[in-house]
Amino acid sequence: KSTEEGSAEPTSSSAGQKKAYGHQLVRTDHLSQKLEIFLEPKNQNTNTSQFDKSSRELEKQKPEAEESTESQMTNMSQQSILDATPTSENILTHSNQGEKRKHLSEKHRGSNRALPKRRELRLTSVQNLKTAVEENIAEELQVMIKGMKFVGCVTESHAAFQFETGLYLGNTTNLSKEFFYQSILLNFGNFEKFRLSSPAALYELAMLALDSEDSGWTQEDGSKADLAQHLSEFLQEKSDMLRDYFSLELDDGYIKSLPILLDGYEPDMLGLPMFVLRLATEVNWDHEESCFKTFAVECSRFYAMRKGHDLLVKCSEKSQEPDKRKTWKWKVEHLLYPALKSSLFMPKKFQEDGTILKIADLKELYKVFERC
Repeated sequence: KSTEEGSAEPTSSSAGQKKAYGHQLVRTDHLSQKLEIFLEPKNQNTNTSQFDKSSRELEKQKPEAEESTESQMTNMSQQSILDATPTSENILTHSNQGEKRKHLSEKHRGSNRALPKRRELRLTSVQNLKTAVEENIAEELQVMIKGMKFVGCVTESHAAFQFETGLYLGNTTNLSKEFFYQSILLNFGNFEKFRLSSPAALYELAMLALDSEDSGWTQEDGSKADLAQHLSEFLQEKSDMLRDYFSLELDDGYIKSLPILLDGYEPDMLGLPMFVLRLATEVNWDHEESCFKTFAVECSRFYAMRKGHDLLVKCSEKSQEPDKRKTWKWKVEHLLYPALKSSLFMPKKFQEDGTILKIADLKELYKVFERC
């Protein structure tokens, strides 16, 4: 199914309907094939391929009533479809964003189930951080993210999506990091939590982090054991605030629970040691607003989708059939990008840092083929 790009109202055939050229047509069918279909090995007998085959068989067996409805949708006026396309007027403006924060925070959770009653925390520091997000929106990118159509995963850190006649490459790591940062601010003090199957000792996590080259530890910093002990005791002192505002439960030097920032999504637990280390060293615990901001930054860094995200899942399920819903591709397509589309505020920095790159345009491709 395709629609004509433009704003001119279509006329009847008798009045001479405006011709839709190929370079003006945009894919709108959600059942269209995605990028992964061209990347699967020919002799693949995994659950994923079986699932896809079953889905395609079910689509072929659609009742005639559904096909009739589809044909009616195809024959809708082009203007009606175009009117549904997001524009800058449809995007939340600065004046009404504050009124819709509660609604948006529920969308950030990505759940339709009943949620516990929300606490209204009127902290000036948190309001300032929310306002900073709202005043830093890139309107053009906001229109794009609202109107995008997911095409497929390229790597853990990048995915392709379509907007109008353009094909774009999105940095999933940066996009998810920003989404989780905003989610922490929007749901401040109202997080649900998931409990770790086995409580993780802060001391042991700190030792693992200090053994990593990423920690930057040198002998001049002192004994790793002493640093790890100090870090464990320091974070335990902050346990009341972490539990109350962020549902991060620390008890007797153990992490027992983490906040749910997006339903169905769990962070890569291999990053937990470094997360604990950076909480102690990178968060500004001396100033309220800076504390909340730097905590949100470090927490979003931990939750963001990145390379090796499901390595731990693969190791734990070697002898079992893999759970498709735990793979990074499934999370990116069915959890992250729908959440980005529905509730992410695109910051202006994404206009310059390469988070969104245009890699192809239908109009330009037609020009190339016309020369051949």
